[in-house]
Amino acid sequence: MPSGGRNTPNGKVQLYTPELAKEICDRISKGETLSAICREERMPSPSGVVDWVNEDRNGFAAKYVYARARQLEVWADEVASLADDDSEDEKNHMAVQRARLRVDARKWLLSKLLPHRYGDKVELTGAGGGPIQHQRIDAPAKETREEWLARRPPASDKPADKRLAH
Repeated sequence: MPSGGRNTPNGKVQLYTPELAKEICDRISKGETLSAICREERMPSPSGVVDWVNEDRNGFAAKYVYARARQLEVWADEVASLADDDSEDEKNHMAVQRARLRVDARKWLLSKLLPHRYGDKVELTGAGGGPIQHQRIDAPAKETREEWLARRPPASDKPADKRLAH
């Protein structure tokens, strides 16, 4: 049963149905992007789908989060497939560059969206691989003008440089 229909600036109706929600999640979990899915006339706009997530219509938020996680795994798998595909290497330099761009884009997205799994590993250790030692270092107290003058040698009547003498 449809719910939550309203017109958007692009003229699409944001009509929620469990069937439509399932199809969107299924397609996302197979690697399609939300923007590509929503380009179809019968689909809602991406902002409409995000509204469904934010409102958690019929438990849609959890299904959507799961679909996005599966999508990232598909993209990770595609990185290897794209990198291994050498069918156009000798014929078309542009195809090689396009494949490189697709691999780099997916790697970047994966490193940002799943940093614990696909991000750069940063590990800080102390000496010899041990734990980091913390030590408080206090700055010395600032010397007052009077203290500085008191420790300065007494001034002499003779100039320090003979060139300054007249």
